[in-house]
Amino acid sequence: MISTSDSIFDLKKLWVPVTPIIHIIQNCNSPCIMCDCWKIKEKNWHTPESLIPLFRMLKEKGAASVMLSGGEPLMHPKLKDILLTLNELGLPVELNTNGILLHKNLWISQYDIKEIVISMDSTSVQGYYDIRGANKFDRVWKNIETVKNLQPLQSIGIRATVTKEILENIINFIDFCISKDVDYIGFSPLDTSSFSFSRKNNTKDRSKALRNKILPPNASLFHLRDELSRKESPLQIYIDKKFQERKISWTSQNFVNCINYYLGENSTYVSSPLMCLFPFSSLVLDYNGDLKNCFYSEAFGNLQNYEAIDWSAQSVLKSLKESGACSGCRGKVFCG
Repeated sequence: MISTSDSIFDLKKLWVPVTPIIHIIQNCNSPCIMCDCWKIKEKNWHTPESLIPLFRMLKEKGAASVMLSGGEPLMHPKLKDILLTLNELGLPVELNTNGILLHKNLWISQYDIKEIVISMDSTSVQGYYDIRGANKFDRVWKNIETVKNLQPLQSIGIRATVTKEILENIINFIDFCISKDVDYIGFSPLDTSSFSFSRKNNTKDRSKALRNKILPPNASLFHLRDELSRKESPLQIYIDKKFQERKISWTSQNFVNCINYYLGENSTYVSSPLMCLFPFSSLVLDYNGDLKNCFYSEAFGNLQNYEAIDWSAQSVLKSLKESGACSGCRGKVFCG
């Protein structure tokens, strides 16, 4: 948590990027129910040349890694050049992909990729289709197996959006993924209300319909929260054990926080106007070149006008503080 003192609002002095998130392409081949990137018809991607100054700056600032995301990064026509640039700079790469095209892009094994992070939210063909909108469940798991056979030491993680598919089958989902030889399972709260994920025309009605479709009813959420909160319940013990084994990213309390967020019963920290650490430890490069402190902040510059970027981001951070946007933010649930 970050103090609201004005003295801290100088990103240029404080900022140490952990894992900046670089959306290298907007286009996608998976019609996910909660995202509109797949609806973008015109090709929209950042050229390797336009990314080089940013990558060099991230290297100088000591970035721990760079996450390449989208859209679907495996659709980027110049992905090889981007990976080569990052490898030459010595910047570790995390590749966030839906995994559908991995079998057609096994050449990525020639590059140093710290972790391949694959979107997966179900243990069944139908459950996957209901969320991801494509009949590619078996294809993705086969691709994971192929990559592991080709490169046994390649770290492959799962990023699961927490919907009823997860909440109603937490143990089964975790056990299933572990049985498939993935190295790690990360969880992410569902975002229904923002304009992220290319949802330019998001409305309250659409947001409500999405919640009703892919989240459990409130009665089920209350019941699950009670089970997770009950001291030494089998579910609590299981989740916390897997967290301690570094198999999953969340404790039982993190799941409780997520459920509270879905119910609108946010904790003191989540509901407070205080910022989380994300704006001071990362950045987001958006599809249009905007550079943001987090997914929900205003831009402090644009890649297309690199020399004019205000890396202190003082005005944007101050606006973020004063707007109250951090109150009840999904990002606080995600970051814990």
